[in-house]
Amino acid sequence: MRTTIICDELGDALAQSTVIDLGCLEGAFCIELARRGAHHVLGVDARKRSVDRCNLIRDLIGLTNVSFRCADIHEELRRAPDGFDAVLATGILYHLADPAASLKTIRAACRGFALVDTHIAVLDGSTHHCSEDLTELQSGAHSYRGRTFWEYAATATEADVQGYTWAAYGNPESFWPLEDDLVRMIDDAGFSRARKIDPDTRAGRWQVDKLNRVMYLCTV
Repeated sequence: MRTTIICDELGDALAQSTVIDLGCLEGAFCIELARRGAHHVLGVDARKRSVDRCNLIRDLIGLTNVSFRCADIHEELRRAPDGFDAVLATGILYHLADPAASLKTIRAACRGFALVDTHIAVLDGSTHHCSEDLTELQSGAHSYRGRTFWEYAATATEADVQGYTWAAYGNPESFWPLEDDLVRMIDDAGFSRARKIDPDTRAGRWQVDKLNRVMYLCTV
């Protein structure tokens, strides 16, 4: 569903568009967007193991319009002088200690739109082993309500963290905002519009956790 949304939004401009996928894991979205004809797709992941798998799949298929880098997502966003037509932040924000600051970095590198697919906290109780108490994230001049999520033990070794391919990299705790606060984060980052995408109104099933996961299309 994510790749369909990207392709629909870019339309006839897909063949001239550049896309970045933040925290690409094994590159499924990157590969599919490249196969559908995007000019170039860049997948970024902090773990070499994941990037090696991405490169293997790309080479087996024989695609030339997709590349992968083992790097920090923020550094890759900042190093692109012309930015990207589309940014995929699908499954990455809830692994970050300060998603508000990351959204600002995403906005600065985004020429068209960003697709944000993320877990959120709920007001009336803890889920997914998040903190029982609501907490507050202070990011720059703004504060946001949410809950702490523990990614792994603070005593985890580098080898341990490298093996946790479905966890954060470099921060043992992450912040899950309440949905209203996520929308404020998007607005504070400088996006002009955030449109929520209801999974029941689109073809295909993109997630099963309707309580704690949302998708927003954020346009510049």
